[in-house]
Amino acid sequence: MSEQTKSLGQSITSGALWMILLKFLERGIGTISTLILARLLFPEDFGLVALATIIAGFLVIMTEFRFDTALIQNQQTTDDHFNTAWTLAVIRGGAVAIILALCSYQIALFFNDERLTEILFCLAGLTFLNGFQNIGVVHFRKDMNFKQEFRYLLFPKIIRFVVTIAAAFYLRSYWALVIGITANQVTQFLLGYVMHHYRPTFGLKHAKSIFGFSTWLWISNIIVYLADRTDQFLIGKYTNTAKLGVYNVSYEISNLPTTELIHPMSRAMLPGLSKIGHDHQTLINMYLKAVGVITILAFPASIGILVTAPLLVPVVLGQNWLDTIPLIQVLAIGGAIRVSLGHVSSLYVACGQPKFGTLHVMLNTALRLPLLFLGMYYFDILGVAWALVISNVVGTVIGITLCKMILPLPLTGLFSTIWRQAVATGAMWFGLDYIMQQLPTTLTSVEQLLILLGLILLGALLYGFVLLALWSLSGRPNSGEQATLDFITAKFIKKPAS
Repeated sequence: MSEQTKSLGQSITSGALWMILLKFLERGIGTISTLILARLLFPEDFGLVALATIIAGFLVIMTEFRFDTALIQNQQTTDDHFNTAWTLAVIRGGAVAIILALCSYQIALFFNDERLTEILFCLAGLTFLNGFQNIGVVHFRKDMNFKQEFRYLLFPKIIRFVVTIAAAFYLRSYWALVIGITANQVTQFLLGYVMHHYRPTFGLKHAKSIFGFSTWLWISNIIVYLADRTDQFLIGKYTNTAKLGVYNVSYEISNLPTTELIHPMSRAMLPGLSKIGHDHQTLINMYLKAVGVITILAFPASIGILVTAPLLVPVVLGQNWLDTIPLIQVLAIGGAIRVSLGHVSSLYVACGQPKFGTLHVMLNTALRLPLLFLGMYYFDILGVAWALVISNVVGTVIGITLCKMILPLPLTGLFSTIWRQAVATGAMWFGLDYIMQQLPTTLTSVEQLLILLGLILLGALLYGFVLLALWSLSGRPNSGEQATLDFITAKFIKKPAS
């Protein structure tokens, strides 16, 4: 049994790292795309499409029951369960598409921008198509086949990148972004049926049981969406699309190494943790190791972006985006805080207690929403950014408190998991900030680029040296550092022939 547990732990760690690699590549592609598009399009273009996707996303979330999560958590699923989940997804997709299409004109009137009508019509069609995606691809996660999951999710992003850039060069308008979204959705739909042999059929045999588990997840999704999108809604409603574009690009850049890791980490953790949900001690040990792995990557990357933002923005975005610098620095702090326990929802689901996840997001949202309104009212978009930081701090405390109600999660164990990463990141921050303070005020573009590359290399070396030194001085515990080294050795270093 211990060998099975060890193997499962290795699968979770390997899967988590594969999903983190996927998200880094996805966001890397997305960031490169943003950097190119920032020089071809205007902030207003980004803001307009962002507003449309927020509106469409809200309707999707209002009917999102996370049927895939129910299939993964249930260890006794049959084809009838998958057919039921697919049928429900088709019904949902059709209903949302109709509502979005019928309301598109009124929504455009509300936001006083008639361009939203056509964009929302396109998003309605994509929502309908999305309902017919092959439910069989859930087996990639359920069976912990993360290499296939990696390929399935990455390829559409590459297609989107190529199509969006080509369309932007040709059209020089917001339609390039819409065309890119369309290319992504169509590619993922086709790929699902190419990569997996399962062919779903209509049926509702297990609708009651799937809905019974998914209801709490549905409530959580709605609350999380409101909490995560209210900032953009406020900026889009009370300022203008240009400011919304600045805010969205700032969020994307600042959260590249942090918030974007939470989803892939949870995606990889949930199938494995669900298999051992009854064994709380093993569950905690595996969770802590996963936290150690993610913070090894996220802490230094987020703080690195914070420190180098005054160089990063003019080099990669251009002089038209200097307003993003303070926003990026503030949002990077919030992302680093959030990532430490942002995937705690996997523990709630693995233990069969999704209602605790709902309670978590309800409490956090009850605090976040008034903070966002106050921040917007008194300090404009920078106040919105600080409101997110404060709510992330409190949300972390709430998450720890709720976890301790259902699991014997030790605070000392959590501290011992992340303290080395925090100290090494602090050393890197101090070193890079000192160098930044010594730089002359006037630099050419080439000088800025060379210095930025040098700081990235120096920061990585300084962080890695301090982290490995602390890990060695701690006796090389079986922690996130060891899991990361094991993964690198297994995947990228060939073993000598026997």
